[in-house]
Amino acid sequence: MPSGGALRTLIASCEQRGTVTVALENDPRAAVAQGPLIGWNGPFVTECLPNAGHWLKVSPVRATIEGCDVGNRLHAPRVSTGPGDVRGFAGGFTLVELMVTVAVAAVLVLVAVPSFNNMILSNRLATTANALVSAINVAQINAIKLNATTQFCGSTQALNSGDTLGAACGTTGGAVYTRPQGAAGVTRLRVAPPGMVAPLQVGSAGIAAVRFSGLGVGYQPTANSDTPFNGTIAIVCTSQLASGNQRVISITAGNIVATTTATGACP
Repeated sequence: MPSGGALRTLIASCEQRGTVTVALENDPRAAVAQGPLIGWNGPFVTECLPNAGHWLKVSPVRATIEGCDVGNRLHAPRVSTGPGDVRGFAGGFTLVELMVTVAVAAVLVLVAVPSFNNMILSNRLATTANALVSAINVAQINAIKLNATTQFCGSTQALNSGDTLGAACGTTGGAVYTRPQGAAGVTRLRVAPPGMVAPLQVGSAGIAAVRFSGLGVGYQPTANSDTPFNGTIAIVCTSQLASGNQRVISITAGNIVATTTATGACP
């Protein structure tokens, strides 16, 4: 075999016997052997071309079949021969490459999963708070539209008061009822939002009740209250977020509803 590392280990075989000459690149005179193409050593080969000639040109970087008997097919893996080589038939991942890929994937999972869980909890907090805000808006809008008294129900009977409208609310926090002027009974305008599922909770104070007049201004639901509601309606929270774990729903001047994000105990 030629010296200088021009030929590396490679086993090539033809399915049919064919006579070839193995030589250094650009030097067909340096032939090392002739005979059936069985068991030749070389860096790698690409294909067997159905030409009339029989030259197998090899080099440390590239090897091609310049000629081969028609019908012969050459099977061989391509192996690395140094800089500039490209992967061929035997291409694939090494064990080290696979281990590095798995390690990087594991790190990404460890970083991404907690962030994904936090995003889900934050979205659930916002969705639940929005459902309560929507119910408050229904009570306020219908009070104006119907020129009637409506009530956004609190979570306890004590918060709702004991009159006809408050009694209808019972303990269904978030429901909305109305009592048109001169009517003996009440009408439910909206059912309570779906119950909260752990890890979401309502703050220890529960859901406050707000009664709206025909002008759309909210008051405490007591018989003689004429002071617009100012304060917190409800706090929706979770203990599984380190920060931003509360959504605080409040009313200012009896008609301005707002939701803010806060951090605190739950409940």
